[in-house]
Amino acid sequence: MNKIVKNIIALMMVLVVVSTMSQSVSAETFYWSATKTPGMTSDYDTVKIALYKGTMTFKVTDLNGSCSYLVGQCESLHSNLYYINNTAKNVKISVENGTQTFIMAFSSAGEKEDYMYLKCSVEHNASVGQLAAAAGIIYF
Repeated sequence: MNKIVKNIIALMMVLVVVSTMSQSVSAETFYWSATKTPGMTSDYDTVKIALYKGTMTFKVTDLNGSCSYLVGQCESLHSNLYYINNTAKNVKISVENGTQTFIMAFSSAGEKEDYMYLKCSVEHNASVGQLAAAAGIIYF
């Protein structure tokens, strides 16, 4: 009887570990940050993602700057291969913790790529001498 109880407990532990591992594999998160430093006019971060055709979410977790227009933006680095499938071909968030979902569209050549590269940037109206920054995540 004691051996049966140990085997059942061991089986239950294996099932818990396997289910936990499969859940963590299905969700991916990619971090980005862009900072326009004094003397520069712009900055962006390139996010490399394995080709994915499902829904993704762009989230801005941090916006900093003393200007009246400050936005985190995401767009394709290679729009001839793939692009965000909306009219503007990009997503923009102007509030911290704001999110927007999107799906990519692909050309025939883009579907043959192994990875897609997204350009995440801070869009602003800061002067050359001011600091502006944005950071966030892309997840699915």
